[in-house]
Amino acid sequence: MTQPSAAVLANFGLAGTLISLQPLKRGHINETYISSWTSSSGKTRRYVHQLINGAVFKDISVVMGNIEKITTHLKAAGERTLTVIPTVDGVTSVVEASVESNDVSAWRTYEFVEDTIALDVARTVQDAEKVAAAFGRFDRLLSTLDPASIGTPIPRFQDTLWRFDQLGEAIANDPAHRASSVTDEISFARSNFGFVQDVVAAQSAGDVKFRITHADPKINNCLLDQKTEEVVCIVDLDTCMPGSILWDFGDLARNTAVLCPEDEPNLSKVVLDEKMYAAVSRGFLSEFGPLLTEAERALLPASPALLALTLGIRFLTDYVNGDTYFKVSHRDHNLQRARTQFQLARSILSVRGELQKITQNA
Repeated sequence: MTQPSAAVLANFGLAGTLISLQPLKRGHINETYISSWTSSSGKTRRYVHQLINGAVFKDISVVMGNIEKITTHLKAAGERTLTVIPTVDGVTSVVEASVESNDVSAWRTYEFVEDTIALDVARTVQDAEKVAAAFGRFDRLLSTLDPASIGTPIPRFQDTLWRFDQLGEAIANDPAHRASSVTDEISFARSNFGFVQDVVAAQSAGDVKFRITHADPKINNCLLDQKTEEVVCIVDLDTCMPGSILWDFGDLARNTAVLCPEDEPNLSKVVLDEKMYAAVSRGFLSEFGPLLTEAERALLPASPALLALTLGIRFLTDYVNGDTYFKVSHRDHNLQRARTQFQLARSILSVRGELQKITQNA
């Protein structure tokens, strides 16, 4: 990992004496460190420093501009959210000259949100419902912010048909000579092309509205109070962008109502827990339900499968390309991830009718 240099930290003008700088090994994309600073009176404050991955976020000004607008909007609505620490020059990020990359990467700093925890897996239906309600509230509050005022940090991020094109290009080029070993996975992805086209058709018809979304609503992107376990705030705002509410609900259900890691090797464990799905539906719809169109409400039960399929295609594409995007811990990690997500999509589509009933009841 690349830790922030003394020169980078100095740019943020943090008061006190640096007493520790430790890596936080979470996430696939950015590198994160926690620093502790002590004042002359002995008070300690902590900060989060992240190296924004320029290979993923090509225009860092868009990412930070979005975060400034969204956090300002949320604070005006009385919502607790992240606090960006500007540099001494009044900007929100600083380029690390020592970072060796063809892409421009930059450091940013947040206040550390003290006395909070993040769950990687929902322990109870109450966990699932409260986190879903928090993301539903987040999306609802942002519904009064003009989507045109928010940029797109990763172009075509929510474009599943384009993900199919990327997979096809990877297979054709086969830079790591892996395509011939994943013909079953490729076949499964292509067999669901029609399903994706149906969802996209509803979006193109305008029945699915253009909204500001979080676009990465994982359960561990919701911080809970360490003592009360009530929701404190939503974090990881890098991917906030105009898009479809199906994306946020679908990804939230995909990662909250599935009680195994997204790279679970034992595919018999990869199923959607219907009680957890019901909790996610109740929580999210309690906040966002009144804003849904009829078409959006009808498509919600299919959205977790759409997201699992999309993520599976992304993992498979990266595997075929030789693991150039996602961080991996072993050679077949991306393939393992792809198989897990495809199994999840298969599982969800097999109970789509039941999920429709659950969503209607919610």
